[in-house]
Amino acid sequence: MIYNRIIYKLFVLILILSFLLGCAIGDLSSRTRGKGVYHTVERGQTVWRIAKTYGVDIRPLIRVNHLSDTKDLKVGQRLFIPGAKRVQVVDDISSQRGGGGVYHTVEKGQTIWRIAKTYEVDIRPLIRVNHLSDTKDLKVGQRLFIPGAERVLDVSLYIPPHRKGLSVIEDEEKRSYHVKDVLFRWPVKGKITSLFGIGEKRRHEGIDISAPKGTPISAAADGKVIFSGRGPTGYGRIVIIKHPKDFFTVYAHNRKNLVSMDQYVKAGEKIAEVGDSGRTTGSHLHFEIRFKKSSVDPMPYLSL
Repeated sequence: MIYNRIIYKLFVLILILSFLLGCAIGDLSSRTRGKGVYHTVERGQTVWRIAKTYGVDIRPLIRVNHLSDTKDLKVGQRLFIPGAKRVQVVDDISSQRGGGGVYHTVEKGQTIWRIAKTYEVDIRPLIRVNHLSDTKDLKVGQRLFIPGAERVLDVSLYIPPHRKGLSVIEDEEKRSYHVKDVLFRWPVKGKITSLFGIGEKRRHEGIDISAPKGTPISAAADGKVIFSGRGPTGYGRIVIIKHPKDFFTVYAHNRKNLVSMDQYVKAGEKIAEVGDSGRTTGSHLHFEIRFKKSSVDPMPYLSL
């Protein structure tokens, strides 16, 4: 009995370490530059628009140019475009409100993230040109101007890769979605200060949500707490919850953890308080969704 307990503890420890150590290591394999051209950034250009113009995937473009913040391109900055054969002319998307574009009418279940992806436009100018203060509060029937678009497109409900083949059901009251047994909710209310993707020195495995110290953090889904304590790699106090269908959620930099290992929690139950423990520049929640051992972008799961 004691032996089985020790084996279980070791298994959980290995699982947690594989989570956190994976967060500290970026994918360096694609930094090697092969054939391509250098593009000189001009006024109003964004990395998203540049990627679309050259027909390349934005993530290798960010990675190979060591971009820490895609919003802070400088006029005159040179970006290496892997695989490109010649320099292209990139439109100034921020000035297109008075030029080409269409109006998209928001329908039920659509989000700003999915609309931007469908029209292949940078989300930030889309937010700016439509004067959106909260991207989560789109209203059905609201009209959004899509700069540069030539025609209105159908925006489908996004089903992340790990959800394909599983039913997606909307809960009208909570405005969240679940995959059969798994229901993902926003763990805390606040401003998103960092998105999933490439950070300054490594891949950012989740999203950061700014909130005052002591703000309640809620479980994003029903599950079992597999870790509650101080973690390695600068995460401070963290809580990790295992959910059905091989999903996990991670809540980091907490001021105080309110749950214990092996405890079962319900979606919406208070599990911790927002803080600034570990390596952090201010009070916020670092939140991750993981499928098996791989991190996935939380936004589509939270913002369907």
